[in-house]
Amino acid sequence: MVLGYRLPGCKMNPSVNRVLTVLQSGVYLFEGEIVIQSFALAAAIAMYAAPPVEITPEALVQKQVDAYNAHDLEAFVACYGPSIEFWTLDGKVGPEKGLAPLRKGYGDLFKRFPALKVKILKRICQGAFVIDQEQAEGMGPSPITVTAIYETSQGKIIRVWFIER
Repeated sequence: MVLGYRLPGCKMNPSVNRVLTVLQSGVYLFEGEIVIQSFALAAAIAMYAAPPVEITPEALVQKQVDAYNAHDLEAFVACYGPSIEFWTLDGKVGPEKGLAPLRKGYGDLFKRFPALKVKILKRICQGAFVIDQEQAEGMGPSPITVTAIYETSQGKIIRVWFIER
């Protein structure tokens, strides 16, 4: 039996593969996690390893806007949480919830309006919320202005409210 120190959250990836090659006698994989036989080495790696960086709400919403404008459906959907909900300010929730209806609805929208783009007119960020006044062009002769309130959590958009008038 070999005594080892697990590094929780450290999974196999290409950069780790090089470390495993160099330190084969002291580093190995167990159930997909990196295990290090030397306490000193494990402590040093844990102390100096960069913590995971979570995307800011503003950067997340901008990433979603950029994917929308590029009609990159997969990148757009990746910005949303699995139970995404769309609301109106009168308290009505959209009939469809989740990523499957989101993917279908926006996929159809991107196909139907190939020139569709959105421009951010104003943005307010506070805590987990981003409020954008957006102007959509490419859906008809005149641009459409809406205000969207995005709520984020753990690097995903989890709820959106629209003000259309």
